[in-house]
Amino acid sequence: MGSRIQTNLHPIVIHFWYPFKKFWPFGKGRDISILKLKSPLIWNDFVKPVNIPLHSDQQFVGNVEFPGWGELAPLSVTSSQVLHVSQLKLWTFEECSEYFKNFTDFFYVTQYTICTDGPGSISDCWGDLGGPLLKDGVQIGISSWNFNPCGEGTPLVFTSTYMFIDWIKNYV
Repeated sequence: MGSRIQTNLHPIVIHFWYPFKKFWPFGKGRDISILKLKSPLIWNDFVKPVNIPLHSDQQFVGNVEFPGWGELAPLSVTSSQVLHVSQLKLWTFEECSEYFKNFTDFFYVTQYTICTDGPGSISDCWGDLGGPLLKDGVQIGISSWNFNPCGEGTPLVFTSTYMFIDWIKNYV
């Protein structure tokens, strides 16, 4: 079982498109903000830095990892005490758009989103939202929404960090 770390933050920098979430419940792939710590973390076996994409036109394909502390089943009352890592496959934008084309306006993807799926994989669950999507140690996404939380059979949708890399660099 891990232990938690508490630290103080500078004011949170929320992306200027994020306020539109009140009109679009699933954020349309713009669920992104920057948390600046007031003091540095101490790196150890449990606390490690993650890289971000180098530029906004970087493309990723293949398999990815999605670590999370979220619940392991629907209607669970506690989060996992162990970090779980799901192995997922990146979908192309075309595959994801095709999947969501017949859903309501609340469920659609944009160039700011990344979709993933894994064979028989369990989706993100309560407590996983905001978690990282990693490709070879690079955080390429942030968990945003899923049509079937804690279930199987639907893609997981992430905010694409590489689409916001220039914005991130302005604040880091």
